[in-house]
Amino acid sequence: MSTVSMAPASSSRRLRRWRRRLDPCVSVLGILVILGAVLFSQELRTQILVTTCGIVLMEVGVWRLAQRLLPSERQYNALRAEVDRFLQLVRHLNTAALARKAHDAPETRQAFAQVYQEMQQAVTRMATLAGKTDAELAAEKAPEPLRRGESGRSGLYRRLSPKTRYGLVSFNYWWSPPSSRSLPYSQYPMSSPSTRKAVSPPSRL
Repeated sequence: MSTVSMAPASSSRRLRRWRRRLDPCVSVLGILVILGAVLFSQELRTQILVTTCGIVLMEVGVWRLAQRLLPSERQYNALRAEVDRFLQLVRHLNTAALARKAHDAPETRQAFAQVYQEMQQAVTRMATLAGKTDAELAAEKAPEPLRRGESGRSGLYRRLSPKTRYGLVSFNYWWSPPSSRSLPYSQYPMSSPSTRKAVSPPSRL
């Protein structure tokens, strides 16, 4: 049990180690490519092409673009996005506080209170998103699956209007074989008493 639980942790640490070392290694590789083009290449066109490739590798390492080649470990992207938004609100709050300090007026106080309220709402959203992966959040937002009950109703059936439900139930009752009717028509489950109307059974052709 312990060996199984430690295996993902060790692979995760190994991936983080590679992630930290990848960009410096790419920069060093770019420098080596440039030196190799200068020292070992005789043709000018080849030197230009290889040197350009080396410069590109150096820029990729400097801007840390090589990390994107590795798979992402983040599972709580929604929470991370909310935290980034909260940090932006902290900057806005500081700006609003400085504006209120410089010029104490109803407008500056209202701006400060608005940012403060947005921060409180952001904390509430972070508390809601905490501990939930992207897959769990997607499962919560997914539409309810069609589940048939005792009366044959499903999630799609519950979304229909009362009159449409009444028509479907009536059609199902009158066109079903008499042996399958467990209840008389007056006791058959309808959508709503307000939509119940006296109807005569359709004549069969």
